[in-house]
Order: sequence, then C-alpha cells, then structure tokens
Amino acid sequence: MSQLIVTSSLPDLSLGDEELVFGNFRLLRDAATAGRTCTPLSGKRVALLCEDETTPEAVVFRYAAEGLGAYVANVRLSVCEQSTDEFVRDFSRMLGLLYDAAECKGMPQDLLRRVRKGTDIPIYGDLSSSSRCQTALLNKRFHADWSEESQRLILQAMLVSTIDH
Repeated sequence: MSQLIVTSSLPDLSLGDEELVFGNFRLLRDAATAGRTCTPLSGKRVALLCEDETTPEAVVFRYAAEGLGAYVANVRLSVCEQSTDEFVRDFSRMLGLLYDAAECKGMPQDLLRRVRKGTDIPIYGDLSSSSRCQTALLNKRFHADWSEESQRLILQAMLVSTIDH
C-alpha cells in the first residue's frame, strides 16, 4: 500500500498517487452503483482528533470511514503548538500504536507536521474539509456532478488509498 502524504488538496498528490485514488474511486463508485457493500477497512481503527465531533466535516469523515468498515474513535486534541517535542513525539507514537490512521480537525500545519513526523500511520489534516477541492478535480477528470455522494466516494477513495489493509 502506498504511503501517501495527504495534504489539504488532491492536486498536491503525485500522478501515481492520483491514479491510485481515482482507481479506488471507480471501484467504490461501481460497487455502490451495483448495490454491493464494500468494506475494505473492516477491522481498522481511525482516530478523529477534534474538539467538536458534531461539526459537518467531522460527521462526513466519520460516515465515510465507517461506511468502509472502519471503527472511528473521537479523541480530544491533547497537543498544541506549545507542546514540547517530547510530548508530541509520545503523542504521535501513541496514535501509531492505537490507530491505523488519524484525521486532525483544526490542527495548525506546523503541529500537524510534527505529529506526522513521529508516526508511520497516515495523519490527515482536515481531509474531509478539502473534499470540495478534491471533488472539483473529480469533476474535471470524470465530468461528474458535485454531490454529497461524490464527495463521500472521493473521501473514501483517499482513505482506502492511504490506510494499509
């Protein structure tokens, strides 16, 4: 499985990574169209690090990950920009031991980089918030209309493409 560095928008991916995501998008879309259940992340644990798990973006992320069979745990942010390097390293190591991936909502970019550096699991930075940008590229590539379904599928394709299974 490719270890993609997922940034705030899909255009930042390499061409090979982009092809992987779009290939997974097509597979998920075809399964949904055929009415088949597709749970490639069954048994995977994903942390949702945020202050408020009821925000629309957090709900979209939870729905997308759980739709793939993943277990999503709400985790309150316990690190901040003023956290020591040792604390961030320990926090990152704990994330890597407990989860297969983590979505960080509202985490500053510098802190996000520090957390990513301390673990080998995918650490997303507001991945669900950037779905509109991802869907814009999807529209350009597949001439698909923007919809909640296409937003969910591209988010799910990103998850499937980055979480080892």
